[in-house]
Amino acid sequence: MEVPEKHLETLVHLGLTSCQAKVYLATIKNGITSAKKISEVTKIARPYVYRVITGLEKLGLIEKSIDKHSVIKAIPLEVGISFLVKCKKQETLSITKKAERLIRDFKKNANERIDQDYAPQFIWLSKKEPYIRKRREEIYNAQTSIDFVTSWKRLPLTAYTFGENAEEALKRKVKIRVIMEKPPKEHSLPMTIQKFKDYPNYDLRYSPNPPLAVIGIFDRKRIIFDAASSAGLAECPALWSNNTSLLAAMLDYFENSWIRALKE
Repeated sequence: MEVPEKHLETLVHLGLTSCQAKVYLATIKNGITSAKKISEVTKIARPYVYRVITGLEKLGLIEKSIDKHSVIKAIPLEVGISFLVKCKKQETLSITKKAERLIRDFKKNANERIDQDYAPQFIWLSKKEPYIRKRREEIYNAQTSIDFVTSWKRLPLTAYTFGENAEEALKRKVKIRVIMEKPPKEHSLPMTIQKFKDYPNYDLRYSPNPPLAVIGIFDRKRIIFDAASSAGLAECPALWSNNTSLLAAMLDYFENSWIRALKE
């Protein structure tokens, strides 16, 4: 029996092995049948078919008679799929809870040691995924403040990529300040940014010119410094640092720019 590979993959993604998927679909197709018949149509050795049938029986996907004929019958496909989807959802929920517990326990036990035992001064972030992942991580971990100097060119994609993370930070009462050049008259701010204005801890100011440096400062302790201010979001590498000397320079740059920037 030829079964399209995509159908087998669907059942495998739902938790069955490849052989279980073949046997289950073969049993559905053949109705009331036997292990011998299933072995013939699937080309799977009969001793292994018996083991697979036992596994499917334990899952409740196959019913087997207890008389001498030992015939088998599969439950309807829609019922089986519904059962497997439900199990997959429960498995995903369980794994998610375990992952969240792992994060909580690790942060609880390791946070104090990070500053003392492992305090990297500089990390070079490649463009694309490493850049986006690190920036999202910093927004997520921020506790008191986030200061950005950015450009109008990258604002729409920045708002789309990090908007949800930034709003979660605002809800945690993290203060967010943003400096960028005033947008062209024919454009308007993204809806995400418009929504941020409802938060008293969000402040946006405009500089008269495009920024000389694009930076993010998190809790006044860590920075992400883009290698090129004219590039789009994640189109160039960046430098992450908690070096106090570099931080002092970047904080000074931001505060001076903030004073000169114009309120809306």
